[in-house]
Amino acid sequence: MIHNIVVHLSSDNFDLKMQCSSAIFKCASDKIARDIVREAGGLESLVAIIKDKSIRENKALLAAATGAIWKCAETPANVKRLDQLKIMHILVQLLSDENDDVLTNAAGAISECVKFQNNRDILRQIGGLALLVNLLNGTYPPMLENITKALTECENDGESMTAMEELDAIRLT
Repeated sequence: MIHNIVVHLSSDNFDLKMQCSSAIFKCASDKIARDIVREAGGLESLVAIIKDKSIRENKALLAAATGAIWKCAETPANVKRLDQLKIMHILVQLLSDENDDVLTNAAGAISECVKFQNNRDILRQIGGLALLVNLLNGTYPPMLENITKALTECENDGESMTAMEELDAIRLT
């Protein structure tokens, strides 16, 4: 069934894309499902969705796709593939969105990706740490939880920790 869902991620119908992304978001709590999504080419389709600037106003689709990426990123092999697709750059851009669900899911995906040093480096180099710290002023609990998870992972890196200290992130978390 997941193979069929992945196929429909490439549909021209935004509602169908949103429903398929939501289904992956829900199914991806299972490791086998996450592996199938990767093997079926779903990660590429999900990244194409969130990369497409024409869908930025469709918050339901954007939230569903970022949520699916977040849950799929719980598997290291998926993070490796997402790295090849330059996911960190796209997710950091989404940290400027105004929708709480999009922000929550983007921060969740970042929190999974920054478990790996190369992504902590990228996050720091492209200004993502400052955006995450700035979002700590928000009030949406699920978003704040994911942001603190991401920042906690970054504490494992000396350079990121120094940058967070300069941003006064330690006091805010």
